[in-house]
Amino acid sequence: MSNQPPIEVPQGAIRLNTDSQRLEFFAQDRWYEFATDTPVLDGGVGRGFVAGGNVPGGKTNGIQSINFSTLATDTAFGDITSSRGGPAGAASRTRGIVAGGGEPSRVNKIDFFAMATRANASDFGDLTQGRSTDGGGLSSETRAVFAGGTTPSNSNIIDYITIASTGNAIDFGDLIGTASQVGGVASPTRGIFFRPNTNLEFITIASTGDSKDFGDLPTNAAQCGNGYGNSIRGEFSGGNPSTPATARQSFIFATKGNATNFGDLLVTRNNHMAASSPTRCIIAGGTVSGSPSNQIEYVNPTTSGSAVDTNTSFANAPSGSAGLSNAHGGL
Repeated sequence: MSNQPPIEVPQGAIRLNTDSQRLEFFAQDRWYEFATDTPVLDGGVGRGFVAGGNVPGGKTNGIQSINFSTLATDTAFGDITSSRGGPAGAASRTRGIVAGGGEPSRVNKIDFFAMATRANASDFGDLTQGRSTDGGGLSSETRAVFAGGTTPSNSNIIDYITIASTGNAIDFGDLIGTASQVGGVASPTRGIFFRPNTNLEFITIASTGDSKDFGDLPTNAAQCGNGYGNSIRGEFSGGNPSTPATARQSFIFATKGNATNFGDLLVTRNNHMAASSPTRCIIAGGTVSGSPSNQIEYVNPTTSGSAVDTNTSFANAPSGSAGLSNAHGGL
């Protein structure tokens, strides 16, 4: 099945957001709520976050952030409740979620933190099972969904939480196959999980049930980290430590089918994090050419081509970290 070009949204278009039950209008490059003039896809200060992960000499509990507009980093934003590698991330516009990971033993912890100002995370609840090795995370504005990982064997479990209400995760369904190193990315309604080496599976976030086949990536992207994108287009990039890759592999959320090559990262990278705004997606950390890296690059999800160096960096060269964002409803 061929991929369709992204849909151009006309200026002044109006829609009902089925998650918030509010009318919104489109102006310039984003949706706004009527009466408030608040950008729906920009939670005040648009920030991407990296939380936890593996660092040279051990694991970290640090939360670091980057401003999507200025590209300035805050390497001391706060801490999650324990140092661990391989957690999954998700978010609404106001609340960040970090779930699972290894301390080194796998944990079922779910943490949350407020993303507007510097803050430490607090306990949210528990996953249905402890898992590590990068289970995938994704979210709408109201619901976070986590899939795969090791429990200790590779898992096909999918859990979900309601982001605004603390408590334990609930069973959502199952992936088509078991996997660790799962990646996740979402539109407001549809979640896409990447299952190594090239499988793409989708869910409808507001419902429950098993994932279904979406298509394939053209290139093996094992250990690619989490995905990124905007409300129309998603991507997975890099990965495959045996044959390190730079490819940006892109797809349209609404159209099932195989992803297409959309450009390249600046460097070969795996086990990295990613976070998104509507027009700028950050790819950072991980292992670059076999060595830990704190370098950050970015792409525009609507435009094919090569990534751009931010000339900024995170501290401690984290890999296998949770990536999340307040800048587009947590997608």
